[in-house]
Amino acid sequence: MRSCSVDRLGARLWTPCCVLCGIGVFARDATQDICPHCLADLPWLFNNCEGCGVPLPIASVENHPAAYEQSTADSAIVSASARLQRSEHNAHLPPHSGVVRLRMPEATSHPRAALLCAACLAKPMFDACVMACEYVYPVNLLLQALKFRRRKALARVLAYMLSLSLRQALTAPQPELIVPVPLHRNRLVMRGYNQAAEIALCLPLAYRQRLAFNLVKRHRPTQQQTGLSKAARAANLSAAFGLSRGGQQRVAGKHIALLDDVVTTGATMRALAHLFAAAGAASVQVWAVARTP
Repeated sequence: MRSCSVDRLGARLWTPCCVLCGIGVFARDATQDICPHCLADLPWLFNNCEGCGVPLPIASVENHPAAYEQSTADSAIVSASARLQRSEHNAHLPPHSGVVRLRMPEATSHPRAALLCAACLAKPMFDACVMACEYVYPVNLLLQALKFRRRKALARVLAYMLSLSLRQALTAPQPELIVPVPLHRNRLVMRGYNQAAEIALCLPLAYRQRLAFNLVKRHRPTQQQTGLSKAARAANLSAAFGLSRGGQQRVAGKHIALLDDVVTTGATMRALAHLFAAAGAASVQVWAVARTP
């Protein structure tokens, strides 16, 4: 076996590379797997519905005040409005020119109206939603590589993307239990891991301490949701989930966060939310790295 000193020496000599552009990243922090420029150019969601997560028209972005400053690892997140402004007013500049970008808004305690789609104005699907990015290039490729190509190391980058959105989210109260969406044991054996659990395990410690992996189980195998209609997805998940022994006592009166890699129609999350609500959960919110447009 190699000694710890050899491993430390290798860590000093090895330069991590951005998972998207491949350039060396020299910052020894949580952003070291993605460079600031690629982080800035991700399709961040700033104006998604807080009831179901669906992206809203760009005009609603005005509800998120922002400030301009130079691109850095902490503030290099660009919204859709900033992309439009850059394309209109800075068309002569290359995409990675390091020009001023729109910063992600600082979390604040000031009250504001919730951003809700037409359906959720009548009845929100969930108590709150935190979605980091749209499920488009290059986020879709990162998630597919984690899910289908065994690129488990990408969970670190995807968790960091989600943690940035969680840091800025104005959701309250904070969840007491964080539940990664489970796989049926057959699929877990075939794939070898649960992609939602891998992402959850790479979240900051404050979130990892609230993870609940054995709280809910997938009772029966279900067909892959990809390609199914909204009605077919709901039927596919009927009675698919159930609480583990003693789960109802753990859930009753608690604030729950459901975590998954990507949300499409919300059928999986809705089925789990109904399960927890029936068990007496105080609230159920949804966290995901990506939301389909």
